[in-house]
Amino acid sequence: MNVYLMRMYATPNVDDLSTITRARYAHFSAVGTWWPIPANVCAACNSHDQRLVEPLLLQWEPSAHVIGDFSWDGPFGFLCVAQPHVVSFFRDEQFEFAANTVEFVTPRRSPSRNTPIPYPYCGPKLSWIESTSFVHLDRLASNVGVEMSCSMCGTVRYRFATEGLVIRRGAWDGQRMFRITSNGRSHATFVTDEGRCMIEGAGFSNVEFSFAGRIIDE
Repeated sequence: MNVYLMRMYATPNVDDLSTITRARYAHFSAVGTWWPIPANVCAACNSHDQRLVEPLLLQWEPSAHVIGDFSWDGPFGFLCVAQPHVVSFFRDEQFEFAANTVEFVTPRRSPSRNTPIPYPYCGPKLSWIESTSFVHLDRLASNVGVEMSCSMCGTVRYRFATEGLVIRRGAWDGQRMFRITSNGRSHATFVTDEGRCMIEGAGFSNVEFSFAGRIIDE
């Protein structure tokens, strides 16, 4: 069974970023909310237990003027928000997710960088789509090694992986949408063949899938 990474549609490459000419849909930057405040920072490795919680605070970035069914935190981000009919679809089809609160903050940028989407935001209600299910990789088969291990606080960080994933069937409970435990606090979200087919079949805009790996038999 194949596994796919969910991401922004028509992602620009680095050379396009100055104009974002290839972006068909608006994207945002996430500026909070982070908890706890202040974070407990390890004196040895600077690790902390701070994590992103709702309400997700957003501001639109200069990009396109069209809000897709999905919106993403920049061309290369993994956080996504979605319109109400997407939330209803995920609920009806029993995907493993939470629809969290979104709030828009006053943009802090010069008038020359105003976005095509004005503030205060008056568009459709958006919800932060957060996968609530986690799956363990076969880290050896996925070539995901330890990048940092702190003897003081016990924090262990693994290589961040969005491709070359190998998941043993025994570590997977049938989820159609999930995150990877070794990716830590990242919101990179993956779906199975079934999940991809269902989302694509619904015809939602501003979402595509890149091959990330496989779920294999023991």
